[in-house]
Amino acid sequence: MSSILINRIQARMAELKTNATQVAASARLGKTAVRDIVAGKSRKPTMDTIARIAKVLDCTIAYLVGDVDDPHQVLGIADDRALDVQLVRIKEVVEAGVFKRDTYLKSYPKAPVYPHPRATEHQLEVYLMGDNSMAGLGILRGDIITVAQPYADRLTPLEDGRIVLCVRQIIPPGITEVSIRQVAKADNQITLRTVPLDGERDEVGISDRERPPLFPENLFFGTDGNGLIIEGEVIRVTRDL
Repeated sequence: MSSILINRIQARMAELKTNATQVAASARLGKTAVRDIVAGKSRKPTMDTIARIAKVLDCTIAYLVGDVDDPHQVLGIADDRALDVQLVRIKEVVEAGVFKRDTYLKSYPKAPVYPHPRATEHQLEVYLMGDNSMAGLGILRGDIITVAQPYADRLTPLEDGRIVLCVRQIIPPGITEVSIRQVAKADNQITLRTVPLDGERDEVGISDRERPPLFPENLFFGTDGNGLIIEGEVIRVTRDL
């Protein structure tokens, strides 16, 4: 359970001079629902539960989950008391070093998606972290990853330190690896690397080999000779404890 969520629920209750039982009743939740969240006993509070609590505590979901610091601030949404929360199907499982065939044909469960201030003009997709290849940055197996994918012909900036979603394609295409990697830039070379807690990093560089005219703008040649697509930037990591 996020300590930010717990701390902010407690802070709003103190400011409004209310308690967990009263908030739960007003939100039409179970009698102990809010108390269990604050005590760290609730392992999987749903987005609907958090939205109900936010409404009773006169604040936004964005504030409770730590995306903004003003209780009434939203992320560019017209409704000043709620976010446009949608359930979208998890697109794929991301695992560094694991090449699979036709993973897009599989059906995965749904996960909540809501706006982010850095991604107002992006398509938001969710992925499931399938390994601990980014555990050094606190991204763990089982986390839900929200990725902002630019519209039209815009590209994801490959700036040093950014975390991006990569699709590596064995040429000819058909077998792919989908992974989360951190951008590292040095001496005009861009490297995309995993950041595990233990073991060696898995790295692949972006080659300066000229891209054929008909290649999409976000498709590069990797230094391993295979295709490398930069799908978007990781903007949010969600975890149920």
